[in-house]
Amino acid sequence: MGAIVFTANGNFIVVRNGDGPLAVKGLYRGAPIKTAIPFGPERCFVLIDPESSRANLFENLLCIGKTGRVLWRATLPSVPDAFVEARLSETGLLAYSRSGYRLVIDPATGGEIEKELAK
Repeated sequence: MGAIVFTANGNFIVVRNGDGPLAVKGLYRGAPIKTAIPFGPERCFVLIDPESSRANLFENLLCIGKTGRVLWRATLPSVPDAFVEARLSETGLLAYSRSGYRLVIDPATGGEIEKELAK
């Protein structure tokens, strides 16, 4: 196993193998993790696989602390919806929704900074 970059109280770990990409080992509350982005030593942005739920409202983009506690959940731009992609940028956390929205999210609070229909 590579170097552990982040662990959330044993629920899941994020590792880096050499200079390669990050990999996630484990589940978050039984759900598969599509993307995990460590943010400093105490936080990790987690995108739960949008295909793991059939709910109309699936708030699947979270910020998790080292203890495994949810620090915030990103609010979806519409219903039904789910986030399908997330990545860190210079302006914040970029998140794309199934309904075609592109959001910039404040990494500290989870609040919406910007929203546009990208479809």
